[in-house]
Amino acid sequence: YEILKGIRGEPPRDIQAIEEVLMKVSKLTMENPEINEIDLNPIFVFDKGLQVIDARMIL
Repeated sequence: YEILKGIRGEPPRDIQAIEEVLMKVSKLTMENPEINEIDLNPIFVFDKGLQVIDARMIL
């Protein structure tokens, strides 16, 4: 978590964007019980926003 707050002169990362993605994925799985697994990897987090580079879903 410390690295997300900014270390070694790097700006802090957008922790709120991470929270939003986690909440959306959680809602998606709650509303769709046929989803067995979701893999988001890697996720690049910037000072404003983030980018999911690859995603996989197993039903």
